[in-house]
Amino acid sequence: MYLQDNSELVTNYKSLVKVMELIAESNVKSSEMNEVLAMKIHYLAFMLKKCARWHEGLDGKDGIDGFIK
Repeated sequence: MYLQDNSELVTNYKSLVKVMELIAESNVKSSEMNEVLAMKIHYLAFMLKKCARWHEGLDGKDGIDGFIK
């Protein structure tokens, strides 16, 4: 998985999730509403947040490998 190879994304997930949520919100609120892109970005932000919580040991065991299984 991409996050296994780039663990710095997981360690800095809070700022990345914040930016992704702002992008998703701006896609919904713009005059040219792009709901599909907003939903995809929201989903990726959620998965990054969940993966980071597993990596920190808050939601599961074995870090990112445990999350993938």
